[in-house]
Amino acid sequence: MPLRQPARRRSGAIVCLAALVAAVAPLAVADPPAAGATERIEVSYDPALGLDQEQVLTVTAIAGSFSLTIGADSTAPLAATADAATVEAAIEALPGADVDGSGAAEVTVTGGSGGAFGGFHYRIRFDEVSPSGVYPRLTATNLSLSGYLAPSVVVQCVRCGDLQLPAGTPPPAGWPVVVLAHSGGFSAGAKDPTGDPVSGPRMQRWAAELNARGYATFAVNYHLADPHAIVPLYNQDCDLDLAPGAGGCDQVLIDTIAAQRSDFQLAVQYLRTGTRTPRPIDTTRLAMLGESAGATGALEVLYAGTTGATAMGGGDAGLSDPSIAAAVSIAGFVDDARQGPGEGSALVMSHTNDIMGELFGFDMFDESREVLARAQAVGNDGTSLVGYCTQLDADGNGSVEPQHLPPLDSATFADM
Repeated sequence: MPLRQPARRRSGAIVCLAALVAAVAPLAVADPPAAGATERIEVSYDPALGLDQEQVLTVTAIAGSFSLTIGADSTAPLAATADAATVEAAIEALPGADVDGSGAAEVTVTGGSGGAFGGFHYRIRFDEVSPSGVYPRLTATNLSLSGYLAPSVVVQCVRCGDLQLPAGTPPPAGWPVVVLAHSGGFSAGAKDPTGDPVSGPRMQRWAAELNARGYATFAVNYHLADPHAIVPLYNQDCDLDLAPGAGGCDQVLIDTIAAQRSDFQLAVQYLRTGTRTPRPIDTTRLAMLGESAGATGALEVLYAGTTGATAMGGGDAGLSDPSIAAAVSIAGFVDDARQGPGEGSALVMSHTNDIMGELFGFDMFDESREVLARAQAVGNDGTSLVGYCTQLDADGNGSVEPQHLPPLDSATFADM
C-alpha cells in the first residue's frame, strides 16, 4: 500500500544496512561498569490511563546467585545461569506479582557488574492497549521510562520495549543504538516471539545481528489498529488517501500511523532523556530500522524531525529531540497511491510467500491484479513482477515452490 509523501521533509537519509554501519559505527572500548552499581529500568503510567497499580521487583546479586523481591516477599536464591522460564516462574510465584495485570512497574537491579545476569530474560507483562478511540493515546506526559541496563541484561516489558546491549565493554561514548520496529500491516505484530510468532523472531534476529556488530538495540511495541477497521483498505472498498480528514477506513489508518509515529518518537526520547543513571549508549549515533509497517514508522520519524515539522501532522510538542540520524526502511511504502497517464509505469511486486491477502480471505494476488487494472484504466501499462519464494527458516533454509500469476492484458507483464 503506497503512502502519500509528506509536503515537507526534514533533512535526513534513507540508508541501507551498510551505510548505517558507516553512519553509526562503534568506537573503541573502555573499562566496564564498576561492580556494585545500581541498574534500573522504570516504567510508569499516568493514573488517568487506569494503570496506576504499582509493582516493584528488586533483583539482588549475591555471589553468583540472585534473589527476586516484590514488596516484603522474596524468592530463594536462584543460580546466575537460570533461564527465562525459571526466572519468570519465580516472579509469578511471588504474592505481590501482577505479571498479567495492568499496572506500573519499576525493576531495580542492585549489585554485580552485569555479568552475573547475562543470558536470561526476566519479564513483567502488561495488558495491551488498543489505539482505538476507546483508549487514551500514550503521550510524553503520561509515559516515562528511566534507567540503566548492564551489558547482556534484557528487561522486557511487553507494553514497552527491550533495550539490549552488546556483550563486552562499551566504547567511551557508549554503544551506537538502533530502534527496531516490527512489521504487521499496522494492525498486528510484536517485538518478540511472546507477542507474535512471525514478526517477533525477526526482531530478535535483527537484535542479535546488530548486537554482534557492536550496536545496542531497542525493540519496541507500538499502537496497532483494529484489523477489522482497516480490512476495507485490503478489500479495495476505499482508496488510500492520507489527506487529513479523509474519514472512514482512511482516517483509521491515518490516526494509527500518527499514533505509531508518536510511540517511536517517545522511544527515541526515552533513549535520549529518560535516564537517572546514564546508560552506555551514544544517542548522537541513533538510527531506526523497521520492516513493512515499522519501516513506514521509521521514515515518519526521520522526516518528522524536530517539533514543528509537517510530516503527518508534525512532531509532538514536548518531545526532546525525537530526530534520528538514519532510517533503514525494509519494505515500507513511500509512494503515492494514485497513478496517471503522464507518470511512470507502475511496478507491482508479489511473492509466493506473501500471506497478507490470504489472511484477509483473498487470493494471494488479488491486490496485484486490482492495482494493475486501475493503472491500465488510466493509460498506465503497469508491470507485474512475481517472485517465487517460500518462508525461510532461521538458518536460511527453504524450498522454492513456483506459483504462476496469470498475466493481465499488459505488454510489459514480467513473470519471474
